[in-house]
Amino acid sequence: MKKLKIILLFLSIVLVFFTGFIYNSFNGNPINRYIATKKVESYLAMNYPEEEFKIKKVYYNFKLGHYLAKAYSPQNMNVQFLVSPRGNGYIYDEYLDKYAKDQELSQHFSEQIVKIVFPIAKDKVMETSKVKAEIYIKKDKYPSNTIYSKDIEEPFNLNIYFKGDKISKEEFVEKCITVRDTILANSYGFKADCFGFDYRWGIKSEGYSLNVEGDELNFSKEQLLSSKSLFDYGEINSNKSKSQW
Repeated sequence: MKKLKIILLFLSIVLVFFTGFIYNSFNGNPINRYIATKKVESYLAMNYPEEEFKIKKVYYNFKLGHYLAKAYSPQNMNVQFLVSPRGNGYIYDEYLDKYAKDQELSQHFSEQIVKIVFPIAKDKVMETSKVKAEIYIKKDKYPSNTIYSKDIEEPFNLNIYFKGDKISKEEFVEKCITVRDTILANSYGFKADCFGFDYRWGIKSEGYSLNVEGDELNFSKEQLLSSKSLFDYGEINSNKSKSQW
């Protein structure tokens, strides 16, 4: 009888922990919700000192694995946005894109940057097939008819796409470096702070991709070849096929 009680007690404890684990997986827990709330309050106070943004609620999104805070402006209830603390101290702020960004001018500048960059990249690497640019411009920073030039202080991100014959990983990195260094050359005065490179060949979309930002903007070929952001699509597809077996 005593042994049965011990077993039942053990099973009860296991059930409690299992139930708590399932609940936390879908709803988070009060401690982490409190920490997330404090992080968001601090972020709003630091980044919007002239506003009086309040937090309406904080909830856990199990699909994203993050806490989301719904913030609003007491002065204008139409202003509502999400703020979410992520890993490595990064905080997602929907207000920046939803209310603070000059959408039209940002898009206009991005299109102008593409028109400038594409022929430069194509001249250096003939396999260049497409260029995409993204730049963030705050509202009221520049007149709406402003033309992009090197005098614009905001940096931009570039995605460079290559398409051609099969090449080695070393050759791919060499092409990336050629474009990167050409764009960043002082003679052009561009302020690109992030590059995304993509090279494809064949009907199976084999190829490579590489992201270059931060200190990597000055990395050598050997350093980029060992970068964690360098991917071989062929190896990825091969690993997927093996895992299915």
